[in-house]
Order: sequence, then C-alpha cells, then structure tokens
Amino acid sequence: MKQVISPTDQRSIALIAIFQAADLAYRIAMEEPFDNFLYETSIKSIFVFEPENIEEIFPHAEGLKQGFHSLQEYTMFKQMNPAFIQIFKYALGLMHLQKKLSRSKPLTAQLGSDLKQCERQFELQDRAIDNQILDRLAACYTNTIGEFRYRIIVKGKQKALSAPNNVYRIRAIFLAGIRASMLWRQLGGHRWQLVVQRSKLRHSLNRLMRD
Repeated sequence: MKQVISPTDQRSIALIAIFQAADLAYRIAMEEPFDNFLYETSIKSIFVFEPENIEEIFPHAEGLKQGFHSLQEYTMFKQMNPAFIQIFKYALGLMHLQKKLSRSKPLTAQLGSDLKQCERQFELQDRAIDNQILDRLAACYTNTIGEFRYRIIVKGKQKALSAPNNVYRIRAIFLAGIRASMLWRQLGGHRWQLVVQRSKLRHSLNRLMRD
C-alpha cells in the first residue's frame, strides 16, 4: 500500500524544493558543478499545474537531494558558512517574491498564461529541457517577477554571471523556487517556522530520509 505523506512532511518537501532552487542558483553563479538531473527535476516541477498530490510534482525523492542536504544543514543549528548564508538569502528572496506575486492578480494571470504557452513547446519537445525552454522560462520570469522593485541580488564569479546561458539558467531555476514557495504556502508554510520550528523541521527531514 502506498504510504501517505503527512501534511507536515509535504510542507517540508516543498521547502526542500525552495532550498534546492537557491542552492542550484548559487552553484551556477559560482561556477560550481551541479547535478543536471536535480536541475531538471526542479525545472519540470514548473509545468505541473494541477497536481493531485505532491508526488506528481516531485515523483523522485532523489531529484531533491541537494535541497534536502542544504536544508538539513540549516536544521542542525551549526554556524552557517558563507556559501550557505548566500543560499539562505536566495531562499528567503524567493519566498518574498512569491508573496508579492500572490498579491498581484494581473501578474499571476500573466505568468500562468506565459507558462501554458511555454508548456506547449515543452510537450512538443518530448518534455526535454534545453536552452530554448530555459530561455522561454527566463522570459516568463523577467516579464512578471521582473516587474517588482525588489530584486534578488545574485553574487558570483563575473565570468559566470556575464554568460547569457547562465543568466537564463538562474532565472529559470528562480522560477522553480517561486513555484515551490507557492506550494509551501499552500501547505501552511510561513517564514517564522524557519526560526521557531527548526527542531520540528529536522524531525520531518529525518522521517523523509527514512522513508
């Protein structure tokens, strides 16, 4: 019988996805190696519009392992290293942008329409993630999220940040992080939980790891 994931653990999975998007953006900006399977797992979640459960969005647990390890580090109450501090800032920035997006019905509608158009191309390409799809997703981000005055300041190596393909890779993965943040809030996620419920979050991550 298929195991039912508790609401708490579903919320943790969504949070893991936010941190994975932030972690991958950091790695791209710093020219650090990253697993393309994890990147594609995050990107493909953008195209799941009406899921019946969280497994439809993230069907393979191993596809979120970078986000899991990143979030697990936070829950261990260790002193955060400079790399994780930057990842944490990206994650908080994604949450903030998603909240601003949720308050703008016109931009939310526009983003939904743009993503539907992008999905048609995605399906025509047999659901393959290539530069053309990433470029389209980056444009979706710029045309909607880019309208807000608030910006996530990406820090990294100049060579990486000046490469056009890295620019749209980062914007596309940020879009995946915003989608995960929307899911996290729908499941009852709030920023204050990151501070006052770290132990509870750690226990949830331990359950997910065992399962």
